[in-house]
Amino acid sequence: MYIEINAVCICILLILVYVAWRGVVRETEQLVFTNLCFHSILLFFLDILWRLCNGRSFLGAHSLNNLLCAAFFIQSVVLGYFWLRYSYFINPNRIMGRSLRRFAFAIPLILLIIMNILSVWTGWIFTVDEHNFYHKGSVYWVQPLVGSLYLLFAITGSWPRSFKRNTFSNRQNLLVFTAMGVLPFVSVIFQLAFSGLSVFCVGVTLGLLFIFMEKQHHLISIDPLTRLNNRTQLISFMETKMNVYNRDKRLMLFLMDFDFFKQINDKFGHMEGDRALVIFANVLKRELGPLGFFIARIGGDEFVTVAEMGNIADANAIRPKLEKALEAESEKLAYKISVSIGFAERMGENDTIQDLFKRADQELYKVKSVRHGKG
Repeated sequence: MYIEINAVCICILLILVYVAWRGVVRETEQLVFTNLCFHSILLFFLDILWRLCNGRSFLGAHSLNNLLCAAFFIQSVVLGYFWLRYSYFINPNRIMGRSLRRFAFAIPLILLIIMNILSVWTGWIFTVDEHNFYHKGSVYWVQPLVGSLYLLFAITGSWPRSFKRNTFSNRQNLLVFTAMGVLPFVSVIFQLAFSGLSVFCVGVTLGLLFIFMEKQHHLISIDPLTRLNNRTQLISFMETKMNVYNRDKRLMLFLMDFDFFKQINDKFGHMEGDRALVIFANVLKRELGPLGFFIARIGGDEFVTVAEMGNIADANAIRPKLEKALEAESEKLAYKISVSIGFAERMGENDTIQDLFKRADQELYKVKSVRHGKG
């Protein structure tokens, strides 16, 4: 049953890799995820080969068992290391991008590789007796400790930062990754307690499966151009916020529309128009993201931000804040980026999402009439 479970997990991961590579988008993160699947498949395959070899008697069996033991233990800690690398990749606020620190994280891996190779003669991590049976070595405990620490650090590093991300979807993405990182970590504990059961491969496979499902959800929830939340995520976020009414915190919805966006497209081309949209999205992330605003692009040149604010004065301060930031960006361009903003406040418990959008749209229309009239 042990071998069959590993084989099933390999098949599941091969399907994930196939589906991921069939996708139109070849994002770097997709490649990193595929790499993680590959290292998992290799580990499970080595585990199957080891089970088939352990305790068997044939020509070269003892040497092959030593080789498979060393390769399996090395690959198990390599997988933990790459899981940590993946957690850093999806969370750019972390520091693993620097070469020196990347090397520092790899030091335990390098030491364990050396220890496993030398274990063929020293018996540190494992030994193989004269009957070709595997036994734990004198310092075997170092092996699961390092692998577990890689997984644990990936989990503890992602969880607190997931509450600091500036978009609703990215926060969900990190929380799901954190939850799924727990599965491999817990499976290591159970594998140590029940060595005869194939627990670790199930935990890793389920973790990768959930990450894959979340990434598919992420692809349909993020605007591909600006990397902001899209309309679907906006409605999901608003429905969550509208379920609770807080008299002390006013829910504000800001509806934003480019001024003379068509002229940018006509004069400078649609590629430059797309660039202008990305510039504006980055301004929103930089200026409003740290303040806890939800930010979304709902189509074309229309953007929405939502936040809980203390008073109307705070809401009115958003316009000059963004105008100043956009003026600074426009100095680097051959055209001016400016936006019209209309906002609405939730007036009571009976207010609906449609009511907020309607009032924000009415104010936006008034603002645009004035600005365009002057333009």
